[in-house]
Amino acid sequence: MQRRTSIWRAALLVLGSLVVTFTVLEIAFRFVVPRASETDMYVRSDDELLNVELRPGADFEFEGVAVTLPATRVIISSRGLRERELVVPKPSDVLRIGCLGDSFTFGWGVEVDEAWCRQLEGRLGRVGGRRVETVNLGVPGYNPSQQIRFLQKKGLDLGLDVVVTFFDATDYDPPIRHPDPSDLGPWLVDHSALFRWIFLRTNRQGIGDEDGGGDNEGESGPEGDPESDVVAAYTLLAELGQRHGFDVLTTMFMPEERDRRVGARIEALGLPVVGLSTGVLLGQRGVHDAPPCDAVADEQALFIPVDGHLSVLGNRQAACVIESALRQIHHPRFPSEGATAGPR
Repeated sequence: MQRRTSIWRAALLVLGSLVVTFTVLEIAFRFVVPRASETDMYVRSDDELLNVELRPGADFEFEGVAVTLPATRVIISSRGLRERELVVPKPSDVLRIGCLGDSFTFGWGVEVDEAWCRQLEGRLGRVGGRRVETVNLGVPGYNPSQQIRFLQKKGLDLGLDVVVTFFDATDYDPPIRHPDPSDLGPWLVDHSALFRWIFLRTNRQGIGDEDGGGDNEGESGPEGDPESDVVAAYTLLAELGQRHGFDVLTTMFMPEERDRRVGARIEALGLPVVGLSTGVLLGQRGVHDAPPCDAVADEQALFIPVDGHLSVLGNRQAACVIESALRQIHHPRFPSEGATAGPR
């Protein structure tokens, strides 16, 4: 009997030590690991390609994933967009622009009014007697095939006049695969800083370093050709534009040689492409015949430190370049004589 009591005491002592250790580690890691938002942000999609969608009605403070960011408020509309509630069908006096992309379009680390999509709305103001309204269709982690499927599901009834895509280096990745937000694993990652730290250290090859903690599984496409997959997605986008009456402008963020090859193939589809290079974002030169945007002295000021997404200033510069591109490409909906540069 005495031996059994000793065993129980030893077991309770070990258990108590584990609880105390876990509690201390949990408190410590809450100071260094950002609060997660997997279950706040995402809900399982009924579309296999999309895997997850933004959770309708969500309202939470976002602090980043792998890098702690100043808290920003994220509100998801009933339609499942980081956007206001939209009037459908579109009013006749509105020119509606859809902004398509991943976390760079979503507005990672900035308030929704500071993201390039909403800043573009403010810059354009009114065009041809109609009020410009932008629609943020960005979802962190989506690649072009998912972005365009999301447009098909959420955007085709919005009466879009123009779709602007924001292409970046992660868009060559295969479709993102998030775990089911209702599973125990995501719940633990969201509610425990210690589990979150372990998850981030063991999932660095997924989008956990940038877009929210999923995994990019498998080779891209039947032959593992990510460039052709991107072009196939944009081919579908061009077809949707013709079918539903919207124009498309593609922007390529920090284009490199591979991006220029893909950009040429996208242009061959009849879709104009604009490069958001460092020089353009710094205001050292304009796009096409447009004057440059306001000069920025420090390239690092364009980005959120360590994280790498666009800062408020970087989003402002991107909006300026996109506005210039819309006006200067002789876009039928945007008179070229209305070109402007610099902040408003």
